[in-house]
Amino acid sequence: MSVSDILALLAILFSVGGVIFEVYNSNKMNRITLENKYYEKIFDDILLYDIPKGREYLCYVGGKLTGTKKLQIAIISLRKNALFFKYNNLEFYNQLREISFDIEDYLINNEGEIARDEYVKFEKELDTKLEDLYTIISTYSVK
Repeated sequence: MSVSDILALLAILFSVGGVIFEVYNSNKMNRITLENKYYEKIFDDILLYDIPKGREYLCYVGGKLTGTKKLQIAIISLRKNALFFKYNNLEFYNQLREISFDIEDYLINNEGEIARDEYVKFEKELDTKLEDLYTIISTYSVK
């Protein structure tokens, strides 16, 4: 076998390898694009409108925290809409489910009579929990 034969064989192998690599990358990109559409369809309205709107309804007046119902409904809606991921990405679904239950319980447990300093602490903790929720969704939507 001459040097030119070896070079021709290597060129063929590299060409075939390049095609296989491109097909693999193309399939991976198509899958990512499709999954991003799922995340967008399932979460966009809730994350961009419902949760911020529900957060606006929280009210501290006369030593009482009220208005948690709209945010609770948004969180419940998010969890119900995410049921698709129970079958598609169980790890993500379990994390989302856990943080959404945590937020919902936190809202329920703090509604009603609450001291001013406890309310300030409540707001900070709620914001942290909501940030965690958004982070989980953002992280998985771009994987």
